[in-house]
Amino acid sequence: MESLDLKLTIGDQNKPICYVLIGHFVVSKSMKETILKNICYTDLVYLRINKKLQTQLERPEIEKLIFTTLSQTEDQYFVKIGKNYYVSNPENKITITINSHTFRVITVSSTRKTKGDISIQSKPKY
Repeated sequence: MESLDLKLTIGDQNKPICYVLIGHFVVSKSMKETILKNICYTDLVYLRINKKLQTQLERPEIEKLIFTTLSQTEDQYFVKIGKNYYVSNPENKITITINSHTFRVITVSSTRKTKGDISIQSKPKY
């Protein structure tokens, strides 16, 4: 696995309150396949996803969205921080959080917000 640094920006992107650097690892291609094979959901996560994305999607639509997004996301956007995987998809402008032990989807966040948001930006360590 390749080591990277994350810069966590707190506050508005133009006027950040602070930056925090966090160590993490890019997920390997085989781990991406493992995530896709074992992904699962709780009953409450469907409600949470609809609330966070401000949608009214049915369960099969949410599962299709998650699976398609994970499948199409490049490996470099899969990172593990602590006990979770964070998958950021710039095209769909969402970040999917997955528990690394159970492969359960925890939440899906929109990255469309700019004012007052918390965003994670990856920067390769050379």
